[in-house]
Amino acid sequence: MKIQIKNRSKTISYIILDYVYQGILPNKILYFFALFPDAEQEVSEEIWQDIEIELEKFAWQKLLNFLAYRERSEKECSLFFKKNLFNEELSQRLISKAIKLNYLNSERFAELFVQSLIEQNRSKNEIVNKLYEKGIENEVTHKLLLKYYQSAHIEILKQNILKVAKRYSQLPKNKQREKILNNLIRKGFSYSEIISEVAAILATE
Repeated sequence: MKIQIKNRSKTISYIILDYVYQGILPNKILYFFALFPDAEQEVSEEIWQDIEIELEKFAWQKLLNFLAYRERSEKECSLFFKKNLFNEELSQRLISKAIKLNYLNSERFAELFVQSLIEQNRSKNEIVNKLYEKGIENEVTHKLLLKYYQSAHIEILKQNILKVAKRYSQLPKNKQREKILNNLIRKGFSYSEIISEVAAILATE
């Protein structure tokens, strides 16, 4: 079995087994196995099994640190492992372990994420797209929109209109209206839902 060690930083290196990336390990662990950055050598299967144990321990700790920062989706964790070039089998095994221990729960993540996006006055389309990017299933997205977005929809729309209206308050009403419509349509609001609210708000100014 041929192992290659490539520097990732001053203290961390990539492990490559038979030309396939397996993940990363601190150099101080690699030194224990007499493996050094920018080196290539043959190792026995027994040695490789010991290295695999260290890879799994290190990958698990990296995942725990990643999850400790905030709630994550499964897709985010998968991309995190890919970024660090951990092999797919190890990555999926550790993600499954985190789910089983309830350290990772995509629905819990999605609920908090939706609440955060609503607080930012994001449109329904923006929220749907953000959840899709995070790998959240359509069924979960639909359920959360019904639970949180329905009641907040009018206030979200109003806050977006007021924000853009303030930005273009020096323009004539017709130009201001045009800017508001274009801005909100780009954000994912439909023309039909915007138009009456825009007219009502501009009429009070």
